Amino acid sequence: MFFCFIFDKIEAMNDFRTSQNIYVVGLSIHTSKISAREELWHVFNNLPDKEAFCKQMKIEGLVPLATCNRLEWLLLAQDVGFFRSWLQQFVQQQVLYVHENQSAINHLIHVACGLDSAVLGESPIFGQIRYALDVAKKVGWPVKQLEGLMQNSFAQVKKIRFNSGLNEQGYSLIKAIEHAMRQVFSDFSCCRLLIIGAGSMGTMCLERLVDKFRCVRVINRSLGPLMTVKSQFDVEIMQMEELEQSLHWADAIICATASAKPFILHQYLAESSGLKVIVDLSVPRNVDPLISNIDDVFLFDMDAVCGIFEKIQVQRKEVLVHASQLVRQAAIRVYQQWLVASRSKIITDFRNQMVILKKQSLAHILQSVRLGQDLSEVLDVEMERLMNQLLHEPTCFLRKLVQLDDECFSQEQSSVKEYCDEAIN
Repeated sequence: MFFCFIFDKIEAMNDFRTSQNIYVVGLSIHTSKISAREELWHVFNNLPDKEAFCKQMKIEGLVPLATCNRLEWLLLAQDVGFFRSWLQQFVQQQVLYVHENQSAINHLIHVACGLDSAVLGESPIFGQIRYALDVAKKVGWPVKQLEGLMQNSFAQVKKIRFNSGLNEQGYSLIKAIEHAMRQVFSDFSCCRLLIIGAGSMGTMCLERLVDKFRCVRVINRSLGPLMTVKSQFDVEIMQMEELEQSLHWADAIICATASAKPFILHQYLAESSGLKVIVDLSVPRNVDPLISNIDDVFLFDMDAVCGIFEKIQVQRKEVLVHASQLVRQAAIRVYQQWLVASRSKIITDFRNQMVILKKQSLAHILQSVRLGQDLSEVLDVEMERLMNQLLHEPTCFLRKLVQLDDECFSQEQSSVKEYCDEAIN
């Protein structure tokens, strides 16, 4: 009965493997234009009957994952062919990608960690995927069988982001600028920042740095861009007439203008006004290089900033390699947990069979003892009966097994051992 139960389950477990597969199907910024993703998302969001759609596609679980760079579906299905055929009505076949089972989980964790983002390790993508699960539940997609899988994946994402350094690393030009300024000031909260130029680069610096400094001032030649900045941020605004006074006022200065020649001259800072760091992002340079000779003034031009950026890129590669290794390990763990949870009924049934066998054997022993039979003799007979019962079916099975050719024998032998070990443990 012991092995008979296990062998009876082998075929059922193989059937389970083919009927319960995890898929990620989608298209991303790497494979399609935004217009294609927009059109497909619009069609999908306007499906009239979610339950009927899933039944037609032979889908048992579905979570749509829409982010700024991708449109994906996490699926539980016997086969993804029906759903992929439906998608191909709206997009070209070659732009769709499909990941299955452990590869699908690896992809989900990889994306949620921000390893496939334009800025390595960006955290918003993780929030978008978590939000997608909540939305799927609210609108009625069948997420029950996938929710545990996703929650386990989320737990792994948190660990990977913390242990790999992704939480600390942000990789952009702004990060390099910030890194340069931190070589002079470790804490910006007591510093005053001056941004010269209210164009795209100056505004980008302002967006990322405005909350880190005690106060911020923006200078620009024309008033229009300054008024736009003032409407969006809590900063001081001034025109170029106040430049020299503002240079003395500031602790950190970013110059992001398009002047054809330097206009921040050496004489403006010849008289020391305290420790300063200046980052000149202009090409050609708009800060007189001689300013770097002034005591307590540290000047970084675009070449210096790019050098810092390249060093950060080396760190980026190291983080990427380490994080990718952690993702692969996490995907294996999550997939194994999912398999165990999905097969729990087999283990429960096995244990119930053993409880029945125990009760039957105990009842037989007690009945024999009550009839006056010797306990040792009863136990010996009962053990012999159990052995015969347990060994009959597996012996028949093994006789068939050894008749197979070498390759099939090796495969079946490994399969039987795997399932037996899993059931016993």
